[in-house]
Amino acid sequence: MNDQDKTREQLIAELGEMRQRETDQQRRLARSQQRETDQRQINNSLPVLIATAGLDGYYKEVNPAFERLLGWSEQESLSRPFFEFIHPDDHAAATERFGRLESGEPITDFVDRNICKDGSYRWINWTVIPVPNRGVIFGIGHDITDRKQAETALRASEAKYRRLYQSIRDGVVTVNMDGRIQQFNEAYCQMLGYSPDELLALTYQDLTPSRWHSFEAAIVRDQVVSRKYSNTYEKEYRRQDGTIFPVELRTYLITDENGQPAAMWGIVRDITERKQAEAALRQARDELEQRVKERTAELRESNALLQAEVKQRRAAEEQLRASQERFELAVRGVGVGIWDWDIRTGIVYYSPLPVPGEYLIVDGSGRLIVCNEVNDAEDYRRLLFIEDRPGGGAAPAMGGYGDTMGYPGSYPTYGSGS
Repeated sequence: MNDQDKTREQLIAELGEMRQRETDQQRRLARSQQRETDQRQINNSLPVLIATAGLDGYYKEVNPAFERLLGWSEQESLSRPFFEFIHPDDHAAATERFGRLESGEPITDFVDRNICKDGSYRWINWTVIPVPNRGVIFGIGHDITDRKQAETALRASEAKYRRLYQSIRDGVVTVNMDGRIQQFNEAYCQMLGYSPDELLALTYQDLTPSRWHSFEAAIVRDQVVSRKYSNTYEKEYRRQDGTIFPVELRTYLITDENGQPAAMWGIVRDITERKQAEAALRQARDELEQRVKERTAELRESNALLQAEVKQRRAAEEQLRASQERFELAVRGVGVGIWDWDIRTGIVYYSPLPVPGEYLIVDGSGRLIVCNEVNDAEDYRRLLFIEDRPGGGAAPAMGGYGDTMGYPGSYPTYGSGS
């Protein structure tokens, strides 16, 4: 049937169908355009790099993230081969990976460093999908610079911790909750004399004399598990050669992601030298205390002897005073005066006279005379011969009627008598 044979109604119906198809096509086109617009907006706002590149090595299209993350404008990104934006040290790996794209093999998790406009670098993790029949590739790149920096910092921290872990002089050991040794440093090996393989086959209970087992189990139960660390405590270890030595340690709890006890780690110190020093100090203190006791006893004995000597001397002095008193009484009874003069000190002693002012003087001829004018040492000096006076060869002390201080008591004097 040709158009001439169609009725008016049929033509109207076909026209309506054509208009409906056109309308549907326009709607589909509008939806497609909207999807493209939406996708473009999404691509432009995503914090990832999205690019289309040709097999000639140039970007054909890049999203705004290139400029936000790398600093290059769209014009700058499209005007240079994309290999110029890759760090030189990563060129070889990039060439090898991108060579696979010709076979249609996609690339995932390829990481390289992209050069920023300011000269810095950003680490990018790429996923690249080739479309061989169109001669293009699509790439999506995630900026993982922060993660890389964190990984670098973590590795540096781990290396620093490992150096500290291995260089520390104290032993450091990690065990599971059953006591099986899992990790340790070199100092722990040297302390015990075991090889690393031998230690990994042991528990800390195997290294501890049995008399300490219940004591340490109580510490693990009441301190480590309950509050996640212990007080510093002492016990003993047994070396590989069987010798027992004292140690000081503190234990900490390691928990899993659920907060449950998973392991324990401790810092162990060999305190053999400290214990020996403490023993030597105690011995020295005991010896000192013994010497003090002995010296105290000696001083007590010496004090007793001194007190006895003082007592005897006091008794002798008392006897001497009594004797002097008796002598003076005797002198008074016979009517004789006595004097004593120490020329060195100038002290003169005169005994009381039965007849005041009278002294018996031995004169130069040996005669005994009575002198009633000798009232002091100067009077007596005048009675001496000139050569016997002080400064002229006289004795340092002189007396009347007897000897004084071991010197003869009779000296030539001037005087008269019968």
